Amino acid sequence: QQSIASNVVNYIGKTIEGPSNQAPLVNGAMKASYNLSAAAAGVTIAVKDGSGNIVYSKVGDTTAGVHEFDWDGKDSNGIQQKDGTYSLTVTALGADGATVDTSTTVFGKVTGVTTTNGDTTLLIGNIGIPLKKATADETLLVWNMNDAPLTAGHGAPVRALVGGWYG
Repeated sequence: QQSIASNVVNYIGKTIEGPSNQAPLVNGAMKASYNLSAAAAGVTIAVKDGSGNIVYSKVGDTTAGVHEFDWDGKDSNGIQQKDGTYSLTVTALGADGATVDTSTTVFGKVTGVTTTNGDTTLLIGNIGIPLKKATADETLLVWNMNDAPLTAGHGAPVRALVGGWYG
């Protein structure tokens, strides 16, 4: 348990990606992505402030798959918004008017770590990302080595390689 705790602290200061509809605006910039389960006829991305007011919206890409969303922190009138936590809503409709399933992920630097009932959460400001659902930019999942499946001695069946960590 101590080893896990000390390794998790190494995430502080690292940029991660994790599932959330809450996203941090830091130094006037936000980075997120959204996934469409199928192609859509129309996609709208809305950014809401802490009171639920839409401060920015735009039309999004409609093809199935993952799409990046970067926001410069300016509202629809070009006024820079304060750094803080904003919510993202992605609305996608198919040609038949039916809702297309969407999901969002956010990117940010880890500022802290909490553990409750054995579940570790990485914090991006006040946004919690479960450790088991977070990925760091420099993390790779590996199942082969030298064109052969990993052996038990090398972490089979799959091993996470995290830059700067050994173990």
